[in-house]
Amino acid sequence: MRATAVPALRFGLEEEVFLTYPDRPTLDGFWPLARLLWSDPHSWYARTASNFARGRDRALCLMSGVEIATAPAPSPDEAVSALALARRALAERTDGWMVAMGALPGLLLPTNTCGLHVHVGGLPDRLAAYRRLARFLPLILCALQNSPDGRRPSYRLARSYAIGPLTGDPADRFQDLILPRRLPTVEIRAFDSTADLARIGAVLRAVEAIVSRAPDAPLDVGAYARLRAAVAERGYGPHVRPLYLELRRLVEVDEELFRTPPAGEVVRLLGGHDPAAPPREALLSLFSELDRRYRASAGLGGAEAPGARRPRRAPSRAGAAGRPPRPSPPRAALGLVAYGLPKLPYVAWKAWVENGGRLA
Repeated sequence: MRATAVPALRFGLEEEVFLTYPDRPTLDGFWPLARLLWSDPHSWYARTASNFARGRDRALCLMSGVEIATAPAPSPDEAVSALALARRALAERTDGWMVAMGALPGLLLPTNTCGLHVHVGGLPDRLAAYRRLARFLPLILCALQNSPDGRRPSYRLARSYAIGPLTGDPADRFQDLILPRRLPTVEIRAFDSTADLARIGAVLRAVEAIVSRAPDAPLDVGAYARLRAAVAERGYGPHVRPLYLELRRLVEVDEELFRTPPAGEVVRLLGGHDPAAPPREALLSLFSELDRRYRASAGLGGAEAPGARRPRRAPSRAGAAGRPPRPSPPRAALGLVAYGLPKLPYVAWKAWVENGGRLA
């Protein structure tokens, strides 16, 4: 019996990105968030966020990534266009380096990570979509692994506190795939951040095909955990290739998408240095280049991003004259007041809802 496509899917993206000054995030990241918030409070109050490291990691780096989110879009391509516009809005307001990775080389910490969260809504049966995605997710994760640590393509997938193997309860918050309490969607939480919008679009089209056309099957959390562990350690390989062959029957997708994740390009840009402890010169060169690519994806200082208009002028940014961005304590304090304080009620409400009536 032929499967019927879901006619009213909606795609929303939540992207976390490090703002570095110059080699790590600092509280200066609050200032561009404040500028973005007050440029249009109605749009950005609920669609931006700030993150912090936790526990002992705070002694090494208190500030983590910042977050921008899109409104729901009716197709993968429109979701990518919306993300490009959100990137541009943030990029025009920051002079920090914008580093879209799952974790930072030289600062690999379990609670200091950045991900791309994909929401799929408009589903007639969220549980069935959850089961379909769970079957293919170990394969799909390979496409966006982007936090190499010297032996694995994704430190974040292996070590982050905020994701993990499926528990069997889709409402549990800190796992790779959930049914969020706050939204009527299925949320994929395990993707690493990357500047590559074309790659993100290919992943979204695969997700669309899976929830629309893949056959339903019981959830096997044991099989998922085994495949996830193999992918976390080795990336793409024979352990997930059968899933690729199944996916190819649902949607046209190049095997190279999974075989060559962004982590390989990061290793190349580091010039062969160990991502766990690269020399500072190599680290700053990497961050400067990743910043350039991120801004180019938003139509700033490079090729146009899908759906993005070219701005009248390129924003001034650190690094444009060869100088790394510098932290500014007064600016950080002003941003904390102008962004952090107005957001407190929303942050508290969101934590209460997402944790089932408990504050995390």
